Amino acid sequence: MSAATSSAAPVDALAGAGAGARLLRGFLPFAIAYLLSFLLRNVNAVAGPAIAADIGVDQVALGVLTSAYFAAFAGVQLPMGLSLDRYGPHRTEAFLLLFAALGGAVFATGHSVAALAAGRALIGFGVGAGLMAAFTANARYWPPSRLPLANGCALAFGGVGAALATEPVQRAVALFGWRPLFWGLGAAALLLSAALALAAPRRAPARAGAPAPQTITQQIAGMVAVLSARAFWRVAVLVLTTQAVWLGYQSYWTGVWLRDVAGLSPDAAARALLWGAGSIAPGFLASGILAERLGRRGISTAYSVAGWSGIFILIQIALCLAPAAAAPALWVGFFFFGAGPVVGYVMVTREFPPSLAGRANTALNLPMFVLTFAVQAGVGPIAQHVGHEAVLGALVVVQVAGFAWFLIDARPRRPAR
Repeated sequence: MSAATSSAAPVDALAGAGAGARLLRGFLPFAIAYLLSFLLRNVNAVAGPAIAADIGVDQVALGVLTSAYFAAFAGVQLPMGLSLDRYGPHRTEAFLLLFAALGGAVFATGHSVAALAAGRALIGFGVGAGLMAAFTANARYWPPSRLPLANGCALAFGGVGAALATEPVQRAVALFGWRPLFWGLGAAALLLSAALALAAPRRAPARAGAPAPQTITQQIAGMVAVLSARAFWRVAVLVLTTQAVWLGYQSYWTGVWLRDVAGLSPDAAARALLWGAGSIAPGFLASGILAERLGRRGISTAYSVAGWSGIFILIQIALCLAPAAAAPALWVGFFFFGAGPVVGYVMVTREFPPSLAGRANTALNLPMFVLTFAVQAGVGPIAQHVGHEAVLGALVVVQVAGFAWFLIDARPRRPAR
């Protein structure tokens, strides 16, 4: 275990409650929040054409506008990690969701690129704790041996959110328009914020001899300890490269690929996205269940991370080389296997004590979403000149480099003499 292992884990009344209470108050609200986060992340992939037609921009401008979500999402990660460990996941998530609700209102009423980008940024800021709050809560309320399964179940809710962001969004936009849709999503964020605030547990009475709460300086020192750990970067390089591509494409550019490269109509593309997004939840669950079962047999989670990542990279190579007719099926594989490398978060969490869970996870999330922002904002302008297949091929090279680093660093070393 890495530095700062002597730090005491936060204690609250829910940590000692029964499994039912922990499931209802310590798991389900965060899983639903992650569902909403994923829905808001991907909604523009389907609603994009209606938005672009309404405000008069092309898909490249819409891709850059949509990427404002990831810029704000990345910006909130480090302070949010400190807040998760200091104030707890319930209070942190409830507070941030208020910004998501405001962002939904700003986006729904926007009539310019600047206004929509501001709304998108507020949404990204507001849902920035979605997955990390769930992971932090799982680290507090479930034993380490159950973390792969608990995290996989939370991630599966995100897969449901991704599925809702496809054909259901297409139908909602057709029936009501995209502005009422964002009003509704903002209202959902507000209601969820209230639910999390009500579910927040009281802190358990301090035990005699228990260490005093950490100061801000000590918390920052814990973050530095995470970022300076070799074990952290061994996992981070592979996870952040594969996940940046996975998130950047699924949240916008997959829909563009299906329409422009594969030649599908908007309705057919939305249907193909539904199949792809529907495979995310099974992918998350499969990765969590597999990692847990391998762990019971003494097999490292690193094998799961390497296996899922390798297949994910091979699917991208096939997308670059296969005929357009194969694109819908390959994108389903992209969505399914791209969910697997997220199990690398479990490897990071296990390297540090529970008191550092929030900071460890958000330290991994920050560079990943910075890269995701770069992918989503950069694909369109570059693809205009070299084509989508060439852009994805270049991103495959980056991922292969991360994969090689993971494998090389995983080799056993002889002890120093």
